[in-house]
Amino acid sequence: MKKSQLIAAILVIALGGVGIFYAQKQNATMNLLVATHGGGALVDDMSATGLRKFSRELVVEDISAQRAAALEKADKSLMQMKADRSARDNSKSILEASQSTLSEKQSALEATQAQITEIEKNIAALMIKLKDLMPDSFGSESEIAAAMDKLKEVAAEQAEERERIEAELKEKQTIREALVQKVAGLQVDLNKVAAVNEEFFDNYCQNDDEYTIVAVNPTWKFVVFKAPTNSRIVPGDSTPLIVKRDGVKVANLRVVSNNNGQIIAEYDPKLLPAGITLQVGDKVFRLKPLGS
Repeated sequence: MKKSQLIAAILVIALGGVGIFYAQKQNATMNLLVATHGGGALVDDMSATGLRKFSRELVVEDISAQRAAALEKADKSLMQMKADRSARDNSKSILEASQSTLSEKQSALEATQAQITEIEKNIAALMIKLKDLMPDSFGSESEIAAAMDKLKEVAAEQAEERERIEAELKEKQTIREALVQKVAGLQVDLNKVAAVNEEFFDNYCQNDDEYTIVAVNPTWKFVVFKAPTNSRIVPGDSTPLIVKRDGVKVANLRVVSNNNGQIIAEYDPKLLPAGITLQVGDKVFRLKPLGS
């Protein structure tokens, strides 16, 4: 055998011995660790302690029971929270209603206090007036009698003043009733006058000659209508003419010319009612004395 091969064999044997020695050390260390936490493989699972006992408890313990208990506890907490919230909302509503009622009671109390203050003022004023009417002390029956007489005198004056006011009121009421009757009578007279005027106007209408406007010239402010040749309508102011629309007077006309029954008459647009303009078809009437 060569020298180099011998050296290689020696190195292989040395390295193998070192490996076996290291493996034995590791095994001893693990045995010691297991023995420390439960006695190694020689101790059964029921008697084990340390890491082996902890591992057994993790396997044996019922995880589902803990989860169910936790969920039940959570549900109870949620129900309690909802109940607390509902109670809080009810308490808030009761508090708001109580505050509103308290505000109303406070306002009523203030109004009552104001009334009491006003009554106290009136009582104080009355006491001052009574103090002025009465002496500070009643030393004798004569002083009491004098005070009573003074009170009677004041009461009589008040009664007399009241009677005077009632009489004055009664007089004014009588005058008012008389005025009301007078106004009613005037209204009756006015209605009679209106009826007479209406009858008079109707009679005029019955005696009017009626013509129809056939042309209107707003630029030169005249209208044209036709009348019989014997109508005796002449130019000037001697023949008063009016224009009616729906039975209502809307304009006055002044005759300018009469050419064989074709009448031209002028008008003043300033005298027309607001919004009214003369139109073809409007009626022209000549007023005549009543009964003519």
